[in-house]
Amino acid sequence: MKLYPLLLLVSCSSYDLAGTDSDSADSWNEADTDADTDTDTDTDTDSDTDTDTFDDGYDPEEELAYIKLEPVVVGDHVFIANPDRATLTRVSIDGLGVITEPIGPGPSIMVGAEDQGQVVILDTIVDEVRLVDTVSMEQRTISVRPNLNQLSLSHNGRWAINYHSSAVPAEPDDSGSWSYSEVSVVDVETGGHWPLSVGFEPASLTFSDDSSTAVLVNDSWLIHIDLSGDKPYTQRIQIANTVSPPAAEEVLLTPGGRYAIIRQFATSHLLLVDLSDGSTAELDVGDNPTDLDVTTDGEKAIAVARGSGELWVYTLADPTAEPTVYTLPDDTVIGGIAMSADGSAALLYSTASGRSEFVSWTIDGDDPKAQPFQIHGTVKPIEAVHLSPQGGTALLVHSADDPADIDPDSPYRRAPAITMVDLTDFFANPIRLSAAPEGFSFTEDDQWAFFFQENQPYLEIADLDRLLLDEQTLLSNPAHIGVFPDSTTAYASQAHALGRISFFDASTGAFQTITGFELNSEIEQ
Repeated sequence: MKLYPLLLLVSCSSYDLAGTDSDSADSWNEADTDADTDTDTDTDTDSDTDTDTFDDGYDPEEELAYIKLEPVVVGDHVFIANPDRATLTRVSIDGLGVITEPIGPGPSIMVGAEDQGQVVILDTIVDEVRLVDTVSMEQRTISVRPNLNQLSLSHNGRWAINYHSSAVPAEPDDSGSWSYSEVSVVDVETGGHWPLSVGFEPASLTFSDDSSTAVLVNDSWLIHIDLSGDKPYTQRIQIANTVSPPAAEEVLLTPGGRYAIIRQFATSHLLLVDLSDGSTAELDVGDNPTDLDVTTDGEKAIAVARGSGELWVYTLADPTAEPTVYTLPDDTVIGGIAMSADGSAALLYSTASGRSEFVSWTIDGDDPKAQPFQIHGTVKPIEAVHLSPQGGTALLVHSADDPADIDPDSPYRRAPAITMVDLTDFFANPIRLSAAPEGFSFTEDDQWAFFFQENQPYLEIADLDRLLLDEQTLLSNPAHIGVFPDSTTAYASQAHALGRISFFDASTGAFQTITGFELNSEIEQ
């Protein structure tokens, strides 16, 4: 097995790929070219791979497939990017001080690198990543590969991987040339940039807990990126050999980062990849695994086999050990799982079946099989599930679309709704809404959740202890919301030509609004 060092791209006179003000003009770093001549790859060419497919008649389960441009919080500041005015605004929670600086023309994704003291912005118009110092607001600019529309940050905030996702809505562009197989790895600390090709449209990307490893998968390849040194090294591993491989939907790393486990749609196995030598093996999983989650203690992985109605539990310390299999109740369709923080309970559901139900799983530490599953009815089919940070409460989202069997007298008919579910006893409070809910955000202590309704001038405030919902009227329709770390204060950025943001403290009821922060600030009570 060989690991391939990536060339550090600093700049080039004909195609500028480094834009920091302080960087001197260098050419491609050729010091590593002698290490790049070995082109062998580690693959498993077992001819029976990818042949066990299973179609249970339902579509894949729906999950958020891409990251959108939203404000981010770093320390005591919230950062707001305005693509229409090409500006970045920093608002301080203490005193509501405002600083607005110009940025590039097309900010599309923004993430906060707390440990690095940076805000990282991907600009898809000029194909650049901007690194903004959260204190001085000074900017560094790094040119990246074209046609990238997603950005993922390692847990320690040092590595930003930019790639292309077809899940992001985009206007077609027939000019020039376009690749859907390239990524740019950016070192947030140094501003270094390493481009590479990873195969057509990576479907999933994940980092190890210590940020020393990243893996990307598409339907045919896994790309292992070693981030433990000063520059990344890559290893290509082929995971499918068929002309029409099964869709690779999800990948996770075991603690320590030795193994990657890949979930593919409409198969009867998980794919286990040993990153130490590039070998692959199949793990039995029942029919059509549609969700794969790690327990909060990081010790086990739970796969939902929707086609066979089973839960398969693997020990991550040794994924090849015999898994424990639980059979779900008859006449249910389960495709997803949401675990409580202490691992004592789980909510099982499907976003694809059209059924108005979920199944609770109360887990006994000594004998989980001794505890029965229980089926719970819901007011409408489940469109999405949002779990509070400590796993105490689940918010179920229901769309305005009605199932065929809905009661014509139901108060939830032809209306969106949410259901707040206490995961200790699965008591539920369904609430009718006037418009589709968006932008869910939680306080870290599990006491409060916030969201807004589409085209409605309200901040929705969910009391998770009492399962109650209240509203705070805003001066205009919200666009994004979030919560400051270690606090009960939420912010709501709103649609306004010159910028508007409101702050609400759920514990005190204090409410303030800043309007016009694009030019100056005016606090409105």
